[in-house]
Amino acid sequence: MTTPILATYQALEPIVMPLDTSETVIVPGAKKVWNKELDAITISNVTGSAATFSIYLHEVGVAGAVGNAVAVDVDIAANTIYQLPIGPLRLPPNWELTGLCSSGDAVNVMVTGRFLPNVPDRLKASI
Repeated sequence: MTTPILATYQALEPIVMPLDTSETVIVPGAKKVWNKELDAITISNVTGSAATFSIYLHEVGVAGAVGNAVAVDVDIAANTIYQLPIGPLRLPPNWELTGLCSSGDAVNVMVTGRFLPNVPDRLKASI
């Protein structure tokens, strides 16, 4: 008889990260035993000037590019908030979310979500 595995999760502390003109890691790659499931990505322009931002989803060690972009060169007006309709979005182990903006420290990104256990394939049949 196979013992079922109970799916458990741990809340991911909200992450707020200012973007820069060079690629910035927003959500770092997870440990091998955890996936990260993101509920929301909120982008806010905290300055009095318009800006653009890009958000990328890729494996650790791979640079952000058009081919792995969630959003590219999105205009965001001064002092406004932009919500990316993504959730839930699961980041497998060793994947990260990165981003950049047209003007350093003009744009902040807030991410919410949870950690989920990475169940080995040999055990998934019992879930």
